[in-house]
Amino acid sequence: MDFGQALLNIFGFSPGFLVGENLIRVRTPLLTRLLTFFLYCRDISVDRAGQVVVVRVRTLWFFARSRTIPFHDVEYIDTEWVDVSTNEALPGPEIDTVRISVGLVLHEERDQVHLFSFNQGSGTLLGSATDNYTEFVSLLSEFLGVPVGKPLPHFADAEGNRFFCSACGRPSPPNQKKCMYCGGALIAKGE
Repeated sequence: MDFGQALLNIFGFSPGFLVGENLIRVRTPLLTRLLTFFLYCRDISVDRAGQVVVVRVRTLWFFARSRTIPFHDVEYIDTEWVDVSTNEALPGPEIDTVRISVGLVLHEERDQVHLFSFNQGSGTLLGSATDNYTEFVSLLSEFLGVPVGKPLPHFADAEGNRFFCSACGRPSPPNQKKCMYCGGALIAKGE
């Protein structure tokens, strides 16, 4: 991590995170906690060894709640991009900013558990958090073993066969000759 990224993690409005061999820890940025007099803090731990995601939220200094989500309950990682740019009708320069929310969608409930929001654009302090967001979502996907975004439907060919990669096991459309992801050979499985 370079010095600029360290400053962004400490003084930015987007969350910074620490990565260990089997753990990702994300916390509300220090500047946000300072500006709210530590009234609000969100702490996410992704524990690969324990196969759980723990979401802890503390409000008004004392009121804390926690939710533990097993890896096998997560269907996919969802992201939402919202334009929070200032309006031209407001006085002052226009500020282009996008808020990127990251959440987990669960199998059973189709419930989305909000993890964090990252801010990107000219309105963010000390630059863009795009690299932070991209790295976090990639690591989260790798740790959980789930895709980013809703998985596409797996279509069958005319005979009802569905195709899978023999190397990585991912589903493939029936019109492909080899895996789109790793180039491995495809195998057909009938219904």
